[in-house]
Amino acid sequence: MKRVGKKTKKWIAARKILVDDLKKTGEHIVEGSRVFGICKDCGHYHQLQPDHKIKRSQGGSDKKENIDWICNTPPCCCHDKRDNRGDIMNKKNQESKKAKWEAPHNCKSCGRVVSMFICHHCGKASL
Repeated sequence: MKRVGKKTKKWIAARKILVDDLKKTGEHIVEGSRVFGICKDCGHYHQLQPDHKIKRSQGGSDKKENIDWICNTPPCCCHDKRDNRGDIMNKKNQESKKAKWEAPHNCKSCGRVVSMFICHHCGKASL
């Protein structure tokens, strides 16, 4: 039997409530736990998946106001595009993933601008 964490159990229960709400509204076709309808991003008819506007890891909730139903089927793959390739809805905060020493800075020894840990001008540590 597969072990499931607290957050996953909470999401499974919340997803069931979301799917039940979709059945009541009639905007989407629900077959079991699968949802079909028009994707908000590409405008095509696909099987849809819930996507959090504000990610749960960033403090987002599982309420329907925070959920968009979008596709993840080829050729569109809108869910992957949001999460991994450009974030077309600008949901994620784009923070630099570079280390402090990788960004251009002045070497503490010689004062020249470098973007390496070891200064290529003086040969000493630049930070």
